[in-house]
Amino acid sequence: MAWPSGTKAGTTNVDQGTDKISLARPDIKQNIDNVNSIIDHYSDSGGPYSSVATYTKQQAFSLQQLTDSSGNVAWDLNTAQVAEFDNSGSFTGNITCSNEIAGGTYILIIRNNSSTTTNTYTLSHASANFKYPGGISFYDQITTNSRCIVTLMFDGTDFLVNYVTDIR
Repeated sequence: MAWPSGTKAGTTNVDQGTDKISLARPDIKQNIDNVNSIIDHYSDSGGPYSSVATYTKQQAFSLQQLTDSSGNVAWDLNTAQVAEFDNSGSFTGNITCSNEIAGGTYILIIRNNSSTTTNTYTLSHASANFKYPGGISFYDQITTNSRCIVTLMFDGTDFLVNYVTDIR
């Protein structure tokens, strides 16, 4: 289905009380055709969101800073697919994920800007599990003054996790 013509319908023949509707008919028909084309274009059966998109420009997500609130960090995956958490060394709570979708990919950058390598925080979720490569999580592998990049893919049941640690 082609997108509407892009030609705006005129209002010349419909802005005065003495105008004749017969003169405005072509513009009214064009507006109705444009609205119907938009409805067809965005319908569930054939709209642009029912197939894989081809992008011609680079796509990027905003990097959201996560902050410690009462010993825990809330990471809303619906609003921040890419997030960063700066651990100053005193954080010992959970980074709790919520609002994920099956097939969604999420990235968390953890900065360990402290002199300690004891990391007592974890990723958590109300009902999903986290599956790590070889069963080994990244928590104890974060070193002093380094970064860790954690990639999560949600399969509808579990978060499949991959990570790179000790990035300086």
